Amino acid sequence: MTIFDTSDRFRRSLLQGEEQAREEMTRAYGIAWSGIREELDRLTEQIQAALDSGLTVDTSYLLQRQRLQRLERVVIAQLQPWAAVATDTLTGQQRAMLRLGVRHAVGLLHVSEPSISLSFAQINAGALREMVGFAADGSPLRELLQSTTRFAADRVVDSLIRSVAVGLSPRQTAERIRDSLAAPLSRAQTLARTEMLRAYREATRQTYLANSDVVEGWVWHASLDARTCVACLAQHGSAHALDEPMQSHPNCRCAMLPQTPSWSSLGLAGLQEREPVATGEAWLRLQSAATQRRALGPRWDAWRRGELRLYEMTREVADRRWGTYRVERSLTELRLR
Repeated sequence: MTIFDTSDRFRRSLLQGEEQAREEMTRAYGIAWSGIREELDRLTEQIQAALDSGLTVDTSYLLQRQRLQRLERVVIAQLQPWAAVATDTLTGQQRAMLRLGVRHAVGLLHVSEPSISLSFAQINAGALREMVGFAADGSPLRELLQSTTRFAADRVVDSLIRSVAVGLSPRQTAERIRDSLAAPLSRAQTLARTEMLRAYREATRQTYLANSDVVEGWVWHASLDARTCVACLAQHGSAHALDEPMQSHPNCRCAMLPQTPSWSSLGLAGLQEREPVATGEAWLRLQSAATQRRALGPRWDAWRRGELRLYEMTREVADRRWGTYRVERSLTELRLR
């Protein structure tokens, strides 16, 4: 089995852990929604009764008798227990990902160079443990997830006011509010997945760093499928120093492969060198036109003519929470629109 096959196998096991966390967070969110729905049903019944009696239902009506404020309080009260469950789930998965990152790094090193002998005592486990319960920007995960309750409450109130303003029926209003609550869950799931993967990758890098006598650096390895974005495809095959963390975008599925010395540099002539990681550019050139179009969309023709390279289709962004990473340039930025 090649190191690429091993990396893909490890990636699949990694995604199973992510799916478990996602399911637990979604299940807890569903319980919170049940409590919110009871209050929402009560309010929409009041709105319908008011409309039936000929009253005008507007923002003033919602503010009377604390109707709007009550709904807001219920949303926050129902989601606070969810945030606690989500925090416990995420910190538990961070610990699991740290262990998995070390184990997978060791596996990749053995596949890359079977003669490597690792000293596990060198791994800075203390530094890794300090990551648990915190996001990349140093914020406690509990605070970040609790802030989601405020975000959700704001969205619910805004949806209610907007629905009443345009004259939607109570049923339509309830549906719009329900849809508005999908965004906070999606936001929390993005946070969870990104922070779990960050823990996994940092454990991988620390393992490589602890064995710098036999690991020279790490190589960016994208999943190379229909879901791979141009930013990751452009980074695929690029080499990085051991002191450089993987600066990837939220929800990124890429992995870090160990870069070990060549046989010739070790003075062992005549042995077949290990297969290098082809660049994303080289990989894409070998794919069918249909695959290329699916990967690049409207940028395909300019790329095919040699007017654009993959890296030129990306740009670097600096985000307070997610750090520095590369994203795809818009068609407007590329002057293709």
